[in-house]
Amino acid sequence: MGDRHVFEDSQDERGSRRYADAYLDGDGRLVLSIHDLGPVVEDFFGCFEYESFTTFSVEQTARLRADLGEDVIAAIGERFASQRELAEYAAALVGSGEHWSRAGD
Repeated sequence: MGDRHVFEDSQDERGSRRYADAYLDGDGRLVLSIHDLGPVVEDFFGCFEYESFTTFSVEQTARLRADLGEDVIAAIGERFASQRELAEYAAALVGSGEHWSRAGD
């Protein structure tokens, strides 16, 4: 079982970076994370960095595993082209996860 699926790890011509992934935390909960840095963040938020985490409970993750398969990270990599697709699918199946975000320098 892989421990992480990276949806995006990129840098644009202006130097903005984006990293988006899905992984299982130490408690077995599915976590979707985003970390953006650079001019694109500054244009939108007025600061240099943005990060967010959406965490699905153990129960929600178990329901996702029942639907996607035991190796949920591998299934995510095979089935979803973007983190947004996964988030929409998960919300429809098990409800929204707990969301945390921060914008700052």
